[in-house]
Amino acid sequence: MNSFSSRDQIVETVHKLFVYTDYQKWNKLLDEVFTEEVMFDMSSLGMEIKKTTAKDICETWRNGFIGIDSINQLAGNILVTNR
Repeated sequence: MNSFSSRDQIVETVHKLFVYTDYQKWNKLLDEVFTEEVMFDMSSLGMEIKKTTAKDICETWRNGFIGIDSINQLAGNILVTNR
């Protein structure tokens, strides 16, 4: 069995966030990525930073993707530091 470092686990979770969102795997996001309550920051889109639930995030995204043929989010240059 493989043993992953903490950094590898963080990077894996970030990639799951994008892959599961692209494939609209909402239950996988709920089970493997998000905690029940999330500090959600979409301030780059003019929204307030707020505490919300993972279910609300997935429902918002699900509704927002209606009518979109495909989604391809990319993540790169992930920096993980220990503070």
